[in-house]
Amino acid sequence: MIKNRENETALIKIGTDEAILGVEKYFGDESAAAYSATEVVSKLLSPLSEEVLLRQFDKVTDITIKTLIASALCSQLSTRAIPILEDFTKENYAHSLLNLKEDFYACCIINQIDHPKLSEWKQELSEDLLQREGKNNLFSLFSKPAKSEKVGRNEPCPCGSGKKYKKCCG
Repeated sequence: MIKNRENETALIKIGTDEAILGVEKYFGDESAAAYSATEVVSKLLSPLSEEVLLRQFDKVTDITIKTLIASALCSQLSTRAIPILEDFTKENYAHSLLNLKEDFYACCIINQIDHPKLSEWKQELSEDLLQREGKNNLFSLFSKPAKSEKVGRNEPCPCGSGKKYKKCCG
């Protein structure tokens, strides 16, 4: 079983077909082991990796794991997965996990596939980026530390009591 990040890293470094086949059985677990299996297979760029990911994409029912497998297929630059991924991005995949359209768009561009929806996806991704940047700017407005003015001992207390600061809150 893939128990921790060190095991995952070791399997990736080993990088053999045996490692790929060894973790394939964990895809059906619908647990942390399935996430690790996806991570291992996605990092190993080989024809067997693509085969395993395509095979498991059809078998897995958990939408989160299926989304991770779809992203891994994009990372593998799988041209065989493009029709499957196109259908899947239309479905209700785990949007909160990642933007699969972004991965799919990159896969098409890198593979120089002239997909009819490339310009539409580019527009959507540009709008998403602008929206995220706007949220980041809004966050930065509220994340600045508040300025605190030092109150002198003999100044009126800022709590509004009317007493001197040294006799009240100081």
